Amino acid sequence: MPDRPAPPTGYLGITRRPTRREWRRTLIFFAVGMVGLVLVVTFIRPQAHLLPLGSAAPAISLDAVGGAHVTVASAAAGKPYVVEFFEAGCAHCQQVAAQLCGLSAQVFAVDAAKDSAQTVASYHKQYAPHCGYPLLLDPNLTAGAAYRVNAVPTVYLVKNGKIVYAGAGLDGVSGLAAAVQKAGGA
Repeated sequence: MPDRPAPPTGYLGITRRPTRREWRRTLIFFAVGMVGLVLVVTFIRPQAHLLPLGSAAPAISLDAVGGAHVTVASAAAGKPYVVEFFEAGCAHCQQVAAQLCGLSAQVFAVDAAKDSAQTVASYHKQYAPHCGYPLLLDPNLTAGAAYRVNAVPTVYLVKNGKIVYAGAGLDGVSGLAAAVQKAGGA
């Protein structure tokens, strides 16, 4: 008696066609999983742990793009000022970069990603070409750590050495103009 060939093993080792019930169960499981994934991505976002309002603003003294050294509190000359933490590759940061020039308070933009001076300069040239606010480099992320930056963009409004507004993301930046007006920006 000759040797018979083994029966085909099928796709992924399945030797029979799935039943309609098995297909339905698989599709329902897939659909529920996708809906769950969409809900998680949409509604669960990391919350920024910002410095509390009324607390003392940590001192920032960093090198600017172009080489000058900037001490933020003295450069603001006693007037309210905004500190923005950004990353050059952040889409939200790119979207709000030009909005910050229209504020009536001095803005200091601090790189929160250890980007090179050339990367920060090209980011500024592309997304906020008519803005003249200083771009500060934070290579050790010391300012970012002092201000508890864990999301970008993160903005703080400082008046008389105290934080009067703090926000993160697009919502944080959108509330900044009203806060500057209320604080009596320069």
